[in-house]
Formats: sequence, C-alpha cells, structure tokens
Amino acid sequence: MTGFLTLHADPTGALHAVTKQYVDSGMGTHTADTSVHLTSAQNTFLDGLTVTATEVNYVEGVTSSVQTQLDAKLPLWPYRDCKIAFS
Repeated sequence: MTGFLTLHADPTGALHAVTKQYVDSGMGTHTADTSVHLTSAQNTFLDGLTVTATEVNYVEGVTSSVQTQLDAKLPLWPYRDCKIAFS
C-alpha cells in the first residue's frame, strides 16, 4: 500500500484504527472534564477514609514515612532522655 489511508468512520471496536481528529476530540473533552476519575478499588479505598480536609493537609507534601521522619528528629530533641508520665 502506498499513499494515505482514509478511515470511513469512528471506531466501534477496541482494536479499530482511529484518526488523529478522533483522538484530539476525545482528549479535548477529557482534559476539560473537571471530575475525578477513579477505579473501583480507588473509590472503595477513599470511601473507607474518615479524615477531614484539615487532617489530609497535615500530610500534604510528605514523601516518606511520617514515623521515619519523626525518628530522625528524635536525636535533636534535648529532652529525649526524660521520662514523661501521664496520669
């Protein structure tokens, strides 16, 4: 085959060829969509959370284990050898 391939219609099957125009149109619609797209598993996980927006913001930007970060700071605390009693 030589020359251009012209597709006569939009795809109707998972493995059908698509035109650039078809892809561009779909992407434009998708990128303008402000809703969140989740898998079923992600949605189930989020439904199980019981945190407030404020609590989520406390860990915004955390890139490693919070406990690891706290453990690293412990040697810097001047009162680390003190015993603290709660009553």
